[in-house]
Amino acid sequence: MRVKMLIVDDEALQLGLIGRVIQRYRPEYEITTTHQPEQALRHLTDGTYDALLTDIRMPGMDGIELIRRARALQTKPLEIMILSGFDDFQYAKTAITYNVLEYLLKPIDSQSLENALAKLEAKLVENRSYQQIQNGYRAMERQRIATALFKLARDVELNVQETVCVEELKKSQLRLVLVEDCDAKSRAGLLAEEDYVESLSENRYLLFQVVADGESAKPLLPPREGRVVAGLPCRLKELSLRWRQVEDYAETCRRTGMHLMVQRPCNEQVLQALSQSIAAKRADEVQVMAVPLAACLRNGELTFSAISYTVQKAVAAKQQAGAAFGVYPNRREEFWRVFEEELAGCSTAAQLCDVIQRLFSAGEEDREDGSFVRNVEVYLRVHYAEECALEHISRAFGYSSTHFSRLFTAAFGTPYTRYLSEYRLERASELLKSMDIPVGEIARRVGISDPGYFARQFGRKYHVSPAKYRKLFGKN
Repeated sequence: MRVKMLIVDDEALQLGLIGRVIQRYRPEYEITTTHQPEQALRHLTDGTYDALLTDIRMPGMDGIELIRRARALQTKPLEIMILSGFDDFQYAKTAITYNVLEYLLKPIDSQSLENALAKLEAKLVENRSYQQIQNGYRAMERQRIATALFKLARDVELNVQETVCVEELKKSQLRLVLVEDCDAKSRAGLLAEEDYVESLSENRYLLFQVVADGESAKPLLPPREGRVVAGLPCRLKELSLRWRQVEDYAETCRRTGMHLMVQRPCNEQVLQALSQSIAAKRADEVQVMAVPLAACLRNGELTFSAISYTVQKAVAAKQQAGAAFGVYPNRREEFWRVFEEELAGCSTAAQLCDVIQRLFSAGEEDREDGSFVRNVEVYLRVHYAEECALEHISRAFGYSSTHFSRLFTAAFGTPYTRYLSEYRLERASELLKSMDIPVGEIARRVGISDPGYFARQFGRKYHVSPAKYRKLFGKN
């Protein structure tokens, strides 16, 4: 049995002899010896020792005082044995009060030592079994609390038992930390014993860290891979709001490729400046906003969700005030779908500002063909995967097939049928790069029902099969 034992005796010769004798009987024991009680206490503070064997009468600090201070450390269960040259009843009586396992007298015979070691090992087996039960119970209790906290965060009603579980946390602050796709070393550094951990999926965890008032949460180091997102401290009643914010920060973290993001108070001034630039339709000011927006995304003061909401709100207000943004009234619903999709596809602040600038430039187009191009692009972006033949799009725009075809060819420089086919293949190429789904499903998603026809058309355009294209250009 593996046992880590600390032996204390002020007589150096006696100390070495005791260690050698015990190791002769138990070579698997890991034994540390010291003749200084103060040094023994320093050893015990790390809490890794299973047993302490000490003399009684030592200068400076006697064995009883050492035992009293060792018990006060409250480390893991520590079994204590006394080996003394004095058969003193008072010492033995005091030792009992400190729950000493054995009181041995020098010189010790082999049978007494063997019995003492066997008694020690039996007690350690009992301790470890009890400790496992206690650890299991604590883990189960912490999991129950974590589940209750997550239900609170998701606005799910708690049962009576779960309410009792979180009752003691009402006065505490909690910080939510979302851990995604992190390596084992990073997870080990984050998952502290005092945290409540909810497993959201195979490699996605939500930590509820208890943070007392006036304390700062423990520092978080960037993982070598994966993502860690930490929210602002909050009370129990604020968990739902904080969870939504942490999810927004996690999405920002994924889109920007950052490994660590710590939430800070929202920078309302930057959002207000962006909204004012959109309201004034000043494209140059919008472009300048890319710098402070990028800084706020990096330092945790903003998320893509907060920026997108501000942009959409400002654009909607502008549209209600009469701004056309280059779309026909009956295409506005499709326009919003495309606009939201473009915003959602941005991974930098500069890209967000480019989307807004393109919006302004589309609204400034006075020529009929320019407005027509914008509206057709919006329609195709939304409906290209559906039934989108010439007669369908012509009807949607209120033209005859012949007139629409003539307008389209003049505006785009190619017949509609050919343009639609090319457009679908381009979208298919994007899906092949980004999604690991069957080629037949890719074809269906871009509006081509025949996988064989899709493969032939794709091969003509890109000179490789869809499967090989994915191997060449897809994500590894």
